[in-house]
Amino acid sequence: MRKLSAILLICMFLMCLCFSAWAADWISTPATGFTCAEDVEYTIVNGTVVNWGARGENCTFLTTYAQSYYEGSYSWETLSEKGGGTGTSDAYTSQLYQALQDMMTAEHSHQTSYGETRYLYCYTDCLQGDYSQISSFYSGQTLSGTWDSGKTWNREHTWPNSKGLNGNDENDLMMLRPTSVSENSSRGNTAYGEGSSYFDPGESVRGDCARIVLYVYVRWGNTGKMWGTGGVMESLDILLKWMEEDPVDTWEMGRNDAVQSITGVRNVFVDYPEYAWLLFGQEIPEGIVTPSGSTVHQHSYTSAVTASATCTQSGMLTYTCDCGHSYTEIIPATGHQYTQTVTPPTCTEDGYTTYLCTCGDSYTAVPTPALGHKDFAPRNHQCDRCNEDLGPCTDDNGDGLCDWCDPSAIMRGDMDGDGDIDSDDAIYLLYFTFQPEDYPINQSGDVDGDGDTDSDDAIYLLYFTFQPNDYPLFS
Repeated sequence: MRKLSAILLICMFLMCLCFSAWAADWISTPATGFTCAEDVEYTIVNGTVVNWGARGENCTFLTTYAQSYYEGSYSWETLSEKGGGTGTSDAYTSQLYQALQDMMTAEHSHQTSYGETRYLYCYTDCLQGDYSQISSFYSGQTLSGTWDSGKTWNREHTWPNSKGLNGNDENDLMMLRPTSVSENSSRGNTAYGEGSSYFDPGESVRGDCARIVLYVYVRWGNTGKMWGTGGVMESLDILLKWMEEDPVDTWEMGRNDAVQSITGVRNVFVDYPEYAWLLFGQEIPEGIVTPSGSTVHQHSYTSAVTASATCTQSGMLTYTCDCGHSYTEIIPATGHQYTQTVTPPTCTEDGYTTYLCTCGDSYTAVPTPALGHKDFAPRNHQCDRCNEDLGPCTDDNGDGLCDWCDPSAIMRGDMDGDGDIDSDDAIYLLYFTFQPEDYPINQSGDVDGDGDTDSDDAIYLLYFTFQPNDYPLFS
């Protein structure tokens, strides 16, 4: 029994030594020498792209597959303008997070099963088109590309299965990576990081792990198991540090091409690592190496009104960067802003209100009828309103009474019938609204034209006595 225990301890010790060895070494394979998309020579087997890249060779270009993927609403110019969060607490509620998730979800046309992935690594995780063998994710150890029932290599959940969503996220080919059996068991479900409670995959794979974790975080929305020992990544600082120190290599780019040919989706953080900083409201470091061409240009826009908004037409505000990129913003039409001028009625002319906009548009409200001449006491054949000499009495309406000096005629607004329009009439009309039997009126009391006779009319009539042009009588 003691011998068996000793053997087990020795085996565990050797496993730890092995882990330390591969974790410390920088993984590299013969470089492709490719410097642009046109250099890449693709091998395609049964419609599947075979990984063409080399491990440890920085990738400074986007492939033709990536270039055609990020067009239109998926372009850098469009997506990078969307706001990210201010940190880990709100990144997943930001416009940028939603846009990236929508993009990857829409393009994810085939979701792999767990069993299916065993036969796809010979394409996605091989080296430079040789799909007879694969490269173990953490160590770079060369393994047979043929599945041997897990005897030499396993499928490593870079996002641990125990921290998944119990759905398609746990079978995603983008996240599942082939590793030797010993590497798989060494990692377990420990979160990635540099602290004593975390799993450090080694400097040459740190960036790879960070980019895969970000992919799952956004694509599948597993935001509750992201950070700390209970999550998958120690902290945002560590994640961004790893991404900067271990930039994308051509092997990652080749794998992105291969996975896309199978599932339709790409890991946006491999093609554009810059989104990791923008997503969490961080400044993109100067000089970082990325497939988009070292540092992506940070736009600095100046704005100019290229079409002024009018009352009825929208305007346009154009933002232009010194690099030549520009975009426009619509300025809503302002709508008419009218000022009104009241022309009160006279004895012979209708009154009206004119509404004039600064743009020149105008219209006239329904006119107020002319008041007509009236000759109240003393009856002197002279209009009390305009002082016009009225001459002999007339009876144009044929009622047998003089049209302008009929003793029974009344002056509009003269509620108490004393021949004047003053504050007494307003008070009299107010009394009428409460005691109509005691305060009869000899005409309509609806002086504000709303169809009712009430205290509002009394107030309106009072305003009329001081501002007759602004408060015409409608009775």
